[in-house]
Amino acid sequence: MQDMYSAISAKFPLLSALSVEEQAVVKANLGYVKFADQQLLITKAEQCKSVFFVLTGSIRVYMVSEEGREITLYRLVPGDVCLFTLSCLAGLGELLANAEASAGTEVVTLPGIIYQNLMHSSPALHKHTMASALTRLRQVMKVVELVTFVPIKQRVGLFLCDAMHKQGSVKLKLTREQIALEVGTAREVVSRVLGEFEQEGVLTLGRGSVTVLQRDVINDFCLV
Repeated sequence: MQDMYSAISAKFPLLSALSVEEQAVVKANLGYVKFADQQLLITKAEQCKSVFFVLTGSIRVYMVSEEGREITLYRLVPGDVCLFTLSCLAGLGELLANAEASAGTEVVTLPGIIYQNLMHSSPALHKHTMASALTRLRQVMKVVELVTFVPIKQRVGLFLCDAMHKQGSVKLKLTREQIALEVGTAREVVSRVLGEFEQEGVLTLGRGSVTVLQRDVINDFCLV
């Protein structure tokens, strides 16, 4: 487990704040999992048992309505910790969201009860965990704000702007289904909005791709 501990220590330097004894407990209880694309880590119907330290890839946390419509709440990337387990341990009932991995996502796991005990003994880890939880809460509140108060065309434009900067290209590898999951609407609605953008000469649509022609127009959505 030494190599595994070294791997997460590089991405999670806060672990160095633990005492020698606490670090030994962590090393003795680490696990490793590599997930396939869209493989579920956690569903709201199950009780989670482990804390996930994300090494590579990403984890999408999302909710599903009774009608089957999904909305992405936030994403966890390398250096993030998935803390759903703490909700279970705190007796807050079943989870209200699901979590799925992107292709090749690798995580190191630690039993939730051990992480909880470390939080009690390490003020630094407790502070970091609370800060992480607040960050996720802000992200969820931002999603609620967008879905509730922001028109769908603006939401799609904002997502395309963000994707353009993340991918570093005007040719975006995106499907209508992917965009719909991220902005919290139906695929048909996304198709309509993208069609409007195409008619306006802002972008062109391809099979599984969106090519931005007017970067300034899309960039303006990031400024709203």
